[in-house]
Amino acid sequence: MNALQLVAMTALIPAAAQAKVAVMPVESTNLAPEEAEAIGVLVAQAYGREAQVEVMGPRQTLAVVGSSENLEAAAHALGVDQFILVSAVRLSYRVNLHAGLHDAQGHELYVIDMVAPSLDDMPFAAARLAKALFSRQRPEELWMRRNLMTWQEPGVHERGDVHKVFGIKVAFSQPVARGARFNSNVTLAFDFRYEFERSFVELATGFNFTNDGPDNNLSGWFADVGASYFITNGNHALYVGAGISPRMLWYDPSRATADIAPYLQVGYMMFRASRTRLYFDLRATQNLVPIRYGYDYNQCGWDVCYLTKHIYPTELALYVGLGW
Repeated sequence: MNALQLVAMTALIPAAAQAKVAVMPVESTNLAPEEAEAIGVLVAQAYGREAQVEVMGPRQTLAVVGSSENLEAAAHALGVDQFILVSAVRLSYRVNLHAGLHDAQGHELYVIDMVAPSLDDMPFAAARLAKALFSRQRPEELWMRRNLMTWQEPGVHERGDVHKVFGIKVAFSQPVARGARFNSNVTLAFDFRYEFERSFVELATGFNFTNDGPDNNLSGWFADVGASYFITNGNHALYVGAGISPRMLWYDPSRATADIAPYLQVGYMMFRASRTRLYFDLRATQNLVPIRYGYDYNQCGWDVCYLTKHIYPTELALYVGLGW
């Protein structure tokens, strides 16, 4: 068939003038032709919703593909910028899917593999497949709403609108202040995170302590109330956040100071798609209430001379946490 015939054939396709993406006929194994076509239609519909573009389905592209020398020529004849090629293999019940997004020249832009438990679950599989191709992410990295996903792909932990993460975290911190010297601290805390797709709210409580003796220590109890935003949105994600930390500080065994301290943090969370997460935080906390610093045992008795100056320590800390 010559080029004029191809042009005439594509003129019969109503959506060709508007469509930017085409789903080619599904390459199938152990599937009836109508089942393979249904998979292609579902993928086209799902990708159209995800990308907010007109997508040509396999029924529209079948005649042109069958009359073209290759898929690149078919894409050119259809007038699309990209095309999706899906391969489906049905076993006893499950359907293995292999899908690739290509540009009009046939270059592969992204490819994924996933499994649908059955043909009845194909609408949900098509939604995950389309989102993965459009966002260029692996299916297990996606955050799908619960009302769009009612099944769980083998080996993938489904994430819904929110996810509750309970955990513990430890930290090594160093209080610093001009004209003052403090020992480094170890922190042990219990952590709760209420995680959304692009952010999370954090509640925590714990203790700072040191084993370096009674002098130059800044330890105590604290609580954290804060929120963070994911700069990246994948299985491993970078985030920034801020919060406040009500606390009770002890500079020496006999004096305690109630304080509330704002903090800023930058962190990195790993394995968001798994049931167990690992996260790292770099945090700077600024105490707003001064503490008494600078008594000298050689000049003053323990009960006589305390105050030399007021200081406002800043605490720099590296947290490592594990959540479930």
